[in-house]
Amino acid sequence: MPMESSSHFDQETITILADAIRREGSEIFYAVALEKLEDFPEVIVFPAVQQGVDLFNSLCSHFNFAIFSASLNWVYVCTTDGYYIVVGEVGFIQSAYNQEIYKLLEDFERYIDRSGSRTSTLLEYVFNKCKTIYRDSEFGDWISI
Repeated sequence: MPMESSSHFDQETITILADAIRREGSEIFYAVALEKLEDFPEVIVFPAVQQGVDLFNSLCSHFNFAIFSASLNWVYVCTTDGYYIVVGEVGFIQSAYNQEIYKLLEDFERYIDRSGSRTSTLLEYVFNKCKTIYRDSEFGDWISI
């Protein structure tokens, strides 16, 4: 979902995301830049608490980053354009957004309706895949979009 801000997350999202990460069983999470950055380590480790998510937000908001658990049960891609891609089990995604999956899919569909024609076509394809595939997939399944 797109959001306009100079940060990846607002304070409410920081709290919700930290809780989701801890519920998933992680004590730490990793961050990797999705672009070449000078004077940044290749991987940054943060504690899976509000202060850790807030620190990630402070240090990394002006760059494209992926955060993930050691188990790779989830990956959360944060872009500077305000788009987020969250991959993981339905339970984690619902926890990370504090919403049921059907509501998240409805929000995504509404966003598609407001997008430009080319963007809308691409996003609609992804939406239809997500809408039909997530119900039938099981842990460990690879889904090609």
